[in-house]
Amino acid sequence: MIIALLEKAVSTHPDVLVLDIYFAGEAPGTEPTKGYQNTGKIKRVPSVFVNGKRIAEAAVPDQAVLDAEITAALEGGSQTWLD
Repeated sequence: MIIALLEKAVSTHPDVLVLDIYFAGEAPGTEPTKGYQNTGKIKRVPSVFVNGKRIAEAAVPDQAVLDAEITAALEGGSQTWLD
């Protein structure tokens, strides 16, 4: 359910949005984002970050919150995006 929700969000702007999935207890298959790295070693599953900001932890993110955070990040322009 959560992955489908996030894939749907990414599909709205596939040219700029990326979905990275890290599994608990496994090494990430790609360089973790700054937001993920800045949370330290303890992370609740699932955790969802938009532009380095954790918007959900130990729960599926609210669709309205997810959409609002994505919209705000996109409106801020690429100069405000974190790696």
